[in-house]
Amino acid sequence: MILVISTEMINSAVEAIVDLLSPQYSEKARVAKDIAAGAVLVTAFGAAVLGYIILSPYLKSLFIEGFSIARHSKEEIALIAVILVLILVIIAKSYFRKGRPFSGGMPSGHSALAFSVWVSITYITGNFLVSLLCFILAVWIAQSRVAVKVHNPWEVILGALMGALCTFLLFRIFS
Repeated sequence: MILVISTEMINSAVEAIVDLLSPQYSEKARVAKDIAAGAVLVTAFGAAVLGYIILSPYLKSLFIEGFSIARHSKEEIALIAVILVLILVIIAKSYFRKGRPFSGGMPSGHSALAFSVWVSITYITGNFLVSLLCFILAVWIAQSRVAVKVHNPWEVILGALMGALCTFLLFRIFS
C-alpha cells in the first residue's frame, strides 16, 4: 500500500511539473502524464498480486471449510431483518417508481414487515400456535392493504414474499 501511495504521489508531482512547464496542450506532456499514471496502475496491480499471494492460503481455507459466520441472538436477527426489509421496500419502491416510500406502490411495505415479523416470531418462539396466530395477523394486515385499495393483490403478495424470504434467509445464515 505504501508503494502504491508513493507512486501516486510521484504521479501527482509529475503532472504538476508538466502543467508548469507546458501550460498549453502538448502531445509530449500528455504522454508524460499517461506514463506516470501507468506507473501507478502497474504498482497497484503488483500490490494486488502480492496481496493475493500472501492471502491465498487464508482465502483457500475459507472456500474449503466454508464461512464461519458469527452467530447472533434471534432477537438481533429479527431487528436486523425488520431494518433490512424496510430498506429493501424503499429501494424497490424507488426502482418501480410507483407510490411513495411509506405509502402505496410496489411492493407493500406493510405486508413485507408483517411477514418478516411472522418469520421472526416463528424462529424466536418455536411455538406452532404462536406462529399460526402471527401468520393470521400478517395475512390480515396484507388483506387490509388490498381492502382499502392502497395496494393490489400482486403488490401485497410480493411484499409478503420479500419480507418472509429475507427474514428466513437471515435466520438460516446467522442463527
